[in-house]
Amino acid sequence: DIPVPPPADPRHIRSGDVDDLAALLKDWPDAEFNIEGNPTQNLMDFVHRHRPHQVTFVPDAEDQFTSDHGWTLPQDAERLRPLIREAQDLGVRVSLFMDPQPAAMAAVAE
Repeated sequence: DIPVPPPADPRHIRSGDVDDLAALLKDWPDAEFNIEGNPTQNLMDFVHRHRPHQVTFVPDAEDQFTSDHGWTLPQDAERLRPLIREAQDLGVRVSLFMDPQPAAMAAVAE
């Protein structure tokens, strides 16, 4: 599994790096390609362009250094549903970055 966060912070990865990794992984069919980030930023452009095995939606702000919380459900559900559907329609598996709360886990299935 190679997680690739889109380049909100170019110190870690640049836009061209995502393209290069996607091309490289075509030679490694057993490696999973996972693009992760906030779907309300530029993440879905990369999902459409590269059709990774998985996309992980993370609720980070653009200026956030690292992930410190998961999605809040059901509050974020209406915003996430169309994005989840969009990725699934492309044949991409969707994972949500969540806090370990039983009620939140039950809400994910909905």
